[in-house]
Amino acid sequence: MKKLLMVAIFLLIPLRTVAWADNDNYVLLTKEQIAAIDLVSNSRVSAKNGDMSVDEFLKKAMKEEKRKGNLMMVIGWFPSEKTKTTQNVIYGYNENRQQRKAEWQVDLKTRRVKAVDDMAKMISGP
Repeated sequence: MKKLLMVAIFLLIPLRTVAWADNDNYVLLTKEQIAAIDLVSNSRVSAKNGDMSVDEFLKKAMKEEKRKGNLMMVIGWFPSEKTKTTQNVIYGYNENRQQRKAEWQVDLKTRRVKAVDDMAKMISGP
């Protein structure tokens, strides 16, 4: 019954507004969190990584790693709210059973995206 209720709820809520939480609960995203994820995923990668969005680059990189025989599992995009106008956005994945992430900070007022950790800097540039 619980699974049936969850399916019914998901049919009523657009998929973009739902995120997976660590404790196996589903949470609704705020419009600010959705905007922050969109800004990061649609931003351009550094010139050395080609002419594509961050999301396109990550999908391509995951396919390439799988092709090489690495065990890859995408966790996906999720926000970590700092303030109402500043959001951290994380792209999570597992590589050979080890958790990995890339993290960006988004200023929603200026629409500025800044790489926070080494993985994000490698993808987007400094």
